[in-house]
Amino acid sequence: NKAVFAAGSVKANSHVVMSGIATEKDLKTYVNQGACGVLCGRFINEDGKPVTGPLDERMIGVELTKLIGLEVGLLVSVGKDKAVAMRAVMRGGFATHLVTDAQTAQQILDLE
Repeated sequence: NKAVFAAGSVKANSHVVMSGIATEKDLKTYVNQGACGVLCGRFINEDGKPVTGPLDERMIGVELTKLIGLEVGLLVSVGKDKAVAMRAVMRGGFATHLVTDAQTAQQILDLE
């Protein structure tokens, strides 16, 4: 009933591209469908809803539905490039708590 996770960006230098999970072409496919972030290897839109695409069938990991309604959903991320993704994770109801720095928190607030 507890999970710790990070939010990732959908930039070419994001962890999903740098780790080889997705190619830049894969990333573009998801972004063109509205993806603004990555949570547990799953792409999400600005409302935290899943964005499906070619990687979903081969992704091994927690399904996003399992992260909603947890006693603790601890989002741990930092950086301007992740602010939009972090907001999406919170909008999607995945995070009950947030650990970040003051600058990133202000960037998230400035998005509203």
